[in-house]
Amino acid sequence: MTKSPVLFNAGLLRRIGRGIDTTAWSWLGQMAGQQLFYPPNVAGWDDTRWLDTATWRGRWWIAQYVLRPYALDPAKDTQPFDPAQLVDNALAFWSHPRLAQSTRTALQSFALNALADAKNASWKHKQYAVMAQNALRHLIAVSPDFQTA
Repeated sequence: MTKSPVLFNAGLLRRIGRGIDTTAWSWLGQMAGQQLFYPPNVAGWDDTRWLDTATWRGRWWIAQYVLRPYALDPAKDTQPFDPAQLVDNALAFWSHPRLAQSTRTALQSFALNALADAKNASWKHKQYAVMAQNALRHLIAVSPDFQTA
């Protein structure tokens, strides 16, 4: 079962120990298909219809807003230039969630491809690894494993 936008948002915040610190969560939830205290009808929300092409963008933005204060700066931060270690670091950021093997494989493949272009330039080594780490954190947050309960 797909989590509602509010449960998805609260779960991400709780996992990293962040509280409700902005009113953006309200409009982001609406963008993802759930405006608190305004269900579509008297029966409430239809829990079988949380994820579609219209609401996916809202979930992406929720993850972006959750991660914004924790984004690493490619000019200042460092990460290992190793795809497996990058995936491990991103999973550690989220407190080692349980992911399907297919998700882990996709993340590993993404990290490998993200670093592939940086092999020939030393300045890319440092910056690409940091950018890949930021992307991996986001991809984990919006993975199917995080969207379902």
